[in-house]
Amino acid sequence: MPIEFKCAQCQKEFSVADSSAGKQGRCSDCGHLNTIPDPGGATSSPSQSAAQAIAATFEVSSSVNGAVFGPADKQTLNQWVEEGRITPDCQIKQVGSENWRPAKEVFSKFGAQNGASGTPDPFSKFKAEPMAGAAAAGAASTSANPYAASSAVKKQGDAYGEIVPTSGDIGFILRHAYETFKNNTGLMVGAFLIYMILAMINGQIPTIFGAALDIPGAVIGFLINLVIGTFIWAGMMNLSFKAARGEQAQLGDLFGSGDRILPLIGFTIVTYGAMLIPLFIVGLLAGLAGAAGGENFAPVGVGVGIAIMLLFFMVLGLLFWSSFFLIADRKAKVFQAFPMGLAIGKKNVLQIIAVSIISGLVGFAGILLLFIGVIFTGPLAFLIISTAYLVMSGQVRE
Repeated sequence: MPIEFKCAQCQKEFSVADSSAGKQGRCSDCGHLNTIPDPGGATSSPSQSAAQAIAATFEVSSSVNGAVFGPADKQTLNQWVEEGRITPDCQIKQVGSENWRPAKEVFSKFGAQNGASGTPDPFSKFKAEPMAGAAAAGAASTSANPYAASSAVKKQGDAYGEIVPTSGDIGFILRHAYETFKNNTGLMVGAFLIYMILAMINGQIPTIFGAALDIPGAVIGFLINLVIGTFIWAGMMNLSFKAARGEQAQLGDLFGSGDRILPLIGFTIVTYGAMLIPLFIVGLLAGLAGAAGGENFAPVGVGVGIAIMLLFFMVLGLLFWSSFFLIADRKAKVFQAFPMGLAIGKKNVLQIIAVSIISGLVGFAGILLLFIGVIFTGPLAFLIISTAYLVMSGQVRE
């Protein structure tokens, strides 16, 4: 008999096979991790429940958006702490219990008193409560976890680890971006000024090399320009990501994205390769029109081809816009970014059009103010775009 239940967070209704009783899965709408109820009681023997409880006994609540992930065993939690995926303000509890504790009280790395005093097992402070039925079965049923390394991101329904494609609310995005800017005005303005100066210097590199070494110099200058441009853009975006997440961002984050250069350039190459398809169509249509109706019809073929090309570029931009951000944010590799970006893009076509227009108008407003206003509207535009990405990927929620 099917099991019917509602998501504990958004109340969406689900109907699943009775064999899923006790397992855990994410809501396809809001990404909340639900334990499927077990109408018949315990789904495993006492010995199985005990083994499952040992294998994975803790859950982690994100300090960013409150999403709950896990279960995971002690060794895995310690690894997440070392990797920086658990922050001091994350909450941790034992599966089957509601006894949440801040991570800073558990791990000696965060200055936990018990851990610093030499307590061999910092997890002993959790109240041990028996688990049975759905809770125990759920402990062994969840494998996808946002704190896993990015190379191990797995698709679970519509969720990719901590990336949960979500329909973004424009009002919340704008409010959150403005509050972030207001709370980090000095940092964002300072970082944007450095970004602008570096971008202007970088823009002269192809011309300088071209003047000195002619065509080979121009090519070398273009490559240098591409590398530096990618580096400073990724740095500005990651600083914006940290600020929008509520993390402690600092000016040095502007120069902390050197490992993103090659993946982002690789993505750019693949994307431009895809753009050659409509260019081929333009030439093909022009040739066919010319062959069928003579030279007078060739411009018609070119016009149709250009229209197809522009439509292709627009669809590509709307559906895969977040893929570039996923790579910059260290959430996906080059080819992982395409399906993940598509899942986000399909839920947010109208939203990203609105965000693009609004952020463009914000930036343009600074230009109208004799360019001086750009030092304020520029970083705000960056925060609007980065907040949109974080909200639509489920990393920041209202």
